Amino acid sequence: MNRIFAAVLVVLMVAGSAYAVDMETTGSYYVRGSYISNDTGLGKDDVADYTYYDSELDMTVTFKVSDYTKIVSNLEVRDMEWIKSQQDDRKINDPDPETPNTDEFRDNIDVARLYSSHAFSTGTIVDLGLMDGKAWAFSFGDTVDGYWRLKVLQKMDFGYLGAVFEKNKEEGFSNPTTEDKEKDDGDSYYFFGIFPAGTHKIMPLLIYANRSDKVPTGDEDGVKIMGIDLGIGGAFGSSLFYETEFAYLNYNMDFTGGEDYAIMGAYVNVWTMMGSTKVGGQVAYGSWDEDAQDGYGFGEDYTPTLFGADWQPIGTQDTLLFSEYSAVTLINLYAEFALSEALTLKGNGTYWMSNETETVWEDANGYEIDLGGDYKITDNVTYGVMAAYGQITQDEDKGGVEADPFIRMYHKFTINF
Repeated sequence: MNRIFAAVLVVLMVAGSAYAVDMETTGSYYVRGSYISNDTGLGKDDVADYTYYDSELDMTVTFKVSDYTKIVSNLEVRDMEWIKSQQDDRKINDPDPETPNTDEFRDNIDVARLYSSHAFSTGTIVDLGLMDGKAWAFSFGDTVDGYWRLKVLQKMDFGYLGAVFEKNKEEGFSNPTTEDKEKDDGDSYYFFGIFPAGTHKIMPLLIYANRSDKVPTGDEDGVKIMGIDLGIGGAFGSSLFYETEFAYLNYNMDFTGGEDYAIMGAYVNVWTMMGSTKVGGQVAYGSWDEDAQDGYGFGEDYTPTLFGADWQPIGTQDTLLFSEYSAVTLINLYAEFALSEALTLKGNGTYWMSNETETVWEDANGYEIDLGGDYKITDNVTYGVMAAYGQITQDEDKGGVEADPFIRMYHKFTINF
């Protein structure tokens, strides 16, 4: 890892001195200690509990070539639990303990984003490379990750218009000797607008994806997705704020045995500010298609709770990599109290019920109560404490479990820069 950092620093210094490139670095580093009881939320009868530590450095470096041109990179370093130390690792795994075995640690550096951005005199901004995707409007429905994209944003008198081409899977390059394999690429197209209207903002998004790579055999058309995502948010006066989002996705399953279906999600969040106190409530809904056995997921980034979604998935998930609320109706009430410039207390209560049918989540429901606070030690250093308690109840007649309560607690030391 030291070699990697050394190489990066050399590149930065050379670039800065040779081309007078301005660098801007932002990010955060945290260390967190956690306590978990009933890890999955579905355990019962003397479920285990444990404690552990984790940490991560998240750093964005922007190379400003000029007032109109920049290159943006984001690094995630050591995003990991403290399972074992480097010295222990080399003693156990290396036949020669004098030779460091640090591949695992070097590999834990992820270049999560890397793209260029240029603004033309016409008000056109072109971004090219690995950038944020799977996100629109507000956090509802978002699972932000890195996607290879070509993005064009045009500034207009009435707001912004934009378009995105996204490469999901490249089959032609990967199979150069297979005729017509290029037709099995996976590509997505997005067309969007951002329109301010006084203290409000309207954000429509049109979606089309041709996922020909998602087929059992290569001679069929595959999956085509069409959808719309509409976000509207803003303020009424100086104390009442809101976010709303509606999404509809239609899946054309054009292959043998495939059956078309559609799912939808909706979200409303309203809050008010009373001096230094914030009080609000939100409702989120995700539909379920019984024939396709698929539901609308709220996304990994929509985490109104500390345990549900942020720690364990609720509902049937598209992939084991995801952890989200899926196909449920959720109600959440929350509040934040700033007791001083340094100390903030916060809490929320959540109830959800599943909309799934013909699964173990049919008629399932659950609740969660979260309490915690943050203390600002300096402008850049914060110490936070959070705790969650709740329970998930599935219908045992449908193969589910009536689980014991779960607990998640942590304290976290964060440095922002």
